[in-house]
Amino acid sequence: MNERKEAVSIFNMSPKIVNKATELLEAIEELTLSEAGLTMKIKQLQAEIAEHRWIPVSERLPEKDVCDDVLFIIEGLVEAGEFKNGLFLDNNGRDSKEEIVTHWKPIILPEDNP
Repeated sequence: MNERKEAVSIFNMSPKIVNKATELLEAIEELTLSEAGLTMKIKQLQAEIAEHRWIPVSERLPEKDVCDDVLFIIEGLVEAGEFKNGLFLDNNGRDSKEEIVTHWKPIILPEDNP
């Protein structure tokens, strides 16, 4: 019996209330879609940050023949150079045997846009 009263009261709602409820449902749906878009953008940015982060040498070294041009931190200074035969070489060809390299990251050049 109560269900019938509820159903009758729903059908007797004024059009103004029905319109407002419809607007609210549409707003909720829009917010949900917006949240999904923001979540996707956050994931994209997190992946980009991970791709461009400084990598501790204690974690891993550059892969041979995959990452030639690198930036590396040696005694607190950033050097540009390459990684060859297990050594970090600065742009003058000096190796890092005697100094401690703490971090590195690949040099990622922007893609050419036609």
